[in-house]
Amino acid sequence: MAICDFCSSPNVVKCFGCRDFDADSIDVGVVYPKSGPDGGPATITLKSIDFWAACPDCAALVEARDVPGLVKRALDEFEKQDGHPLTQRRGLEKHLKLTYDLFFDNWTGETEIVA
Repeated sequence: MAICDFCSSPNVVKCFGCRDFDADSIDVGVVYPKSGPDGGPATITLKSIDFWAACPDCAALVEARDVPGLVKRALDEFEKQDGHPLTQRRGLEKHLKLTYDLFFDNWTGETEIVA
């Protein structure tokens, strides 16, 4: 089952074509504690390859080019799915903003409705 690449919720309704890119957390000064292979701090690189799937809410935010709305939706959805507040919310917020800004820089404009 496909999930939304923006917020990880189910019910994908659209796909947005995108050129490949990397969003490295260190580019916005974010190092995630306890994420390294040895349990120590690490940077995380989010890789975008080909297209992004979107749920109805995120698809509407993409079409409105609403980066703050996408970031807030993703963070809120992650907390809802995990059942508790994110301990690294501020760092993840910065990393997601970078990622979504890069998405819009690399969006080809291609949009496909998923049946």
